[in-house]
Amino acid sequence: MSFPSSLLFASCQHSDPSPTYAALYCFLLSTAFVGGLYVVPKDVRRLPRDDERQIKWRMVLVLMVCLVATLLYPALFCNGEDVGEDRWSENSSSRNSSTNALRYLGWSWDARRDVAVLLHVMTLYLGPIVTALARLHLAKTHFVGAFSCTPRKQPIGYIQAFRDIVIKPTISFFREAGSSSKWGKARDLIVAPLAEEVVFRGCMVVPLLKSGLSPVAVAWVAPLFFGTAHLHHAMLKIQEGVNLKSVLIMTVFQFAYTTLFGAYAAHAFIRSGSIPAVFLCHSFCNYMGLPEFGYLDGSSHVYGYRRLISNGYLFGVLLFYYGFTYWEGGNIVQRLCYFPRESALPALFI
Repeated sequence: MSFPSSLLFASCQHSDPSPTYAALYCFLLSTAFVGGLYVVPKDVRRLPRDDERQIKWRMVLVLMVCLVATLLYPALFCNGEDVGEDRWSENSSSRNSSTNALRYLGWSWDARRDVAVLLHVMTLYLGPIVTALARLHLAKTHFVGAFSCTPRKQPIGYIQAFRDIVIKPTISFFREAGSSSKWGKARDLIVAPLAEEVVFRGCMVVPLLKSGLSPVAVAWVAPLFFGTAHLHHAMLKIQEGVNLKSVLIMTVFQFAYTTLFGAYAAHAFIRSGSIPAVFLCHSFCNYMGLPEFGYLDGSSHVYGYRRLISNGYLFGVLLFYYGFTYWEGGNIVQRLCYFPRESALPALFI
C-alpha cells in the first residue's frame, strides 16, 4: 500500500469528474480552508487579527489544510489503475507519456516563465513604481520621510538615496518593529499567498477543467470560491464593533477585488501551470496593496511629478492589456505576451 505522499510522485491518469462533483469538491475545500480558522481556541480567536498568537495559529491551520488537500488529491482524482505506477520506472516507454499529481497541482519551476508572469502583473503597478522612482529622485536633494520633506545641504547620489529611503527603513523595521508586526508581514507576503494559491488554484483549477468547463469559464468560476472564502472577514468586523453599513460596503468591495484578482490568478495558472508563478504575483500584489492617488494632492512630496505618474498608470494598464494573448481572425496574435504560447494545464490532458 502506497503512502499518500508517494502517490504525488506516481504516474497519474487524471479522472474526468462531473461538474457537480468538481463544484462540490471546490466548495468543501474552500469551506475547510475558512472553517479551519475557527478551530482556533476561543481565547485566541477573541484577540485582534494582528495579534501574534492569532497569526501563528491561523498560519499553522491554513498550512495544514494545504498539506491535507495536496496529499488527498491523487486519491480523489487519479484513476486507481494508474496510481502507484512510477513515472520514472525503467519499464516506462517514455518519460513524457504521463505526468504525476504534483504536475497537475502546479509544482513546477521555470525561472524564465515564472518571472515573465510576475513582470506581467508588475506592469499593472507601473504607476506606483513610477511614484517610488520619483521619491528616489527627490531623495537626492531632500530628506524624504513619511510626512516630511526637507532640503539637503548637499545633493547625494542615487545609491545613497536608495539606502536612505529603502534599505534603512527596512533594517529599522526588522530591528525595532514588534514581533506581531513581523509575523504579520510573514503572513501577508509568504504564508497567505502560498496557502491561497495552493488551495484555490493548485487544487481547484484542474478538476474544474477536467469537468468539461472551458478555460475561460474556469478562470471566472474558480475565483467565486476564492471570493466567498474572504466573506468571513465581515463577521470579524461586526464582532469588532464596526457598523453594519460600513461592513457591507467593505465586504462588497473585497468580494469584487478578490474575485477579479482570483480570475487573473486562475488565468495565469492555466497558462503557466505554475504555482510558483502565481505565488510570486500574489505576494507582490499584497506587498503593493491598492493603488494610491495621494500624489494628486498638492501637499504630496511628488505632486510635481503628477503627470509622469499618471502616464505611468495609463501606460501600465495598456501594457497589462497587451500582455495577454488574444484571438483575431482565428489566429493567435501575441503582443508583448508574457505567457507561454500554449496553455500549460490543458496541454497536460492531450
